[in-house]
Amino acid sequence: MTVHDVMAIERPDLHLQGVERIAKSAYYQQAVWRALREATRLIAPSKATADRILALQPDAAKRLTVILEAAESSFRPAEDLPAVQARAAQLTGEKSPYLLLVGANTPTKRHALALAAFAAAVPPPWRLVLLQRRMAHARLVRLAHRLHVADRTVWLEAVARDDVVTLIQAASGLIQPSIYEGFGLPILEAMACGCPVVASDIAPFREIANGAAILVPPDDVAALAAALRDFVKSPELRRALSEQGWSRAQAFSWDRCAEQTLQIYHEAALQQR
Repeated sequence: MTVHDVMAIERPDLHLQGVERIAKSAYYQQAVWRALREATRLIAPSKATADRILALQPDAAKRLTVILEAAESSFRPAEDLPAVQARAAQLTGEKSPYLLLVGANTPTKRHALALAAFAAAVPPPWRLVLLQRRMAHARLVRLAHRLHVADRTVWLEAVARDDVVTLIQAASGLIQPSIYEGFGLPILEAMACGCPVVASDIAPFREIANGAAILVPPDDVAALAAALRDFVKSPELRRALSEQGWSRAQAFSWDRCAEQTLQIYHEAALQQR
């Protein structure tokens, strides 16, 4: 069993929302607990998640293996940057620079915090592009109007996979202010594309970035705003983070992840004979 996170147990208030929470909350908690107690072998996508598993189920230590996830090979620096920027302008409506926020619009992602920090610190002509899924963003739209940045905020929902890569490649930076994650693929995907990252200082992000991103205290609007203010003012900082992030991303491999996962499955099967 691969356990991507234990949010259902540790932070059920962040895990599911609305009708989905009513329907699934009991199932998710029981399913994760059962996996932690009974799975022949457990896989965690990060040491940070492994640490949380062991805090809940210490006797899982001998059954638990960390296998790092990775960015797909399509996430790489743009070969034709002008063409990528032109396509991104089509998707976002104009050519001015933008910061990108990627992920489901759920409480753990803290999109409202990112929007508030952007409004407080990032001047025109910079824009904030939110590539979201799963949840309606009506409240965020209202917040953008209250903060007077609605004209610099772009909302995108369903885009093709190639366009997701394009949006990351053309972005001046990725913001990822999550308060809880098991890994953090958008960060790694951005780094693999050479897109510099500003994110919350939580254990999985520290593990992934390893010094190659700006990390700020989670849930701290002022700290995120200060980081973004420095970030947009300094092309040299963005360039350095781009180079460091790309180099760091090379340490992760989906092929290695698949090979290691298959090996764990073989070992689990042998234990059952």
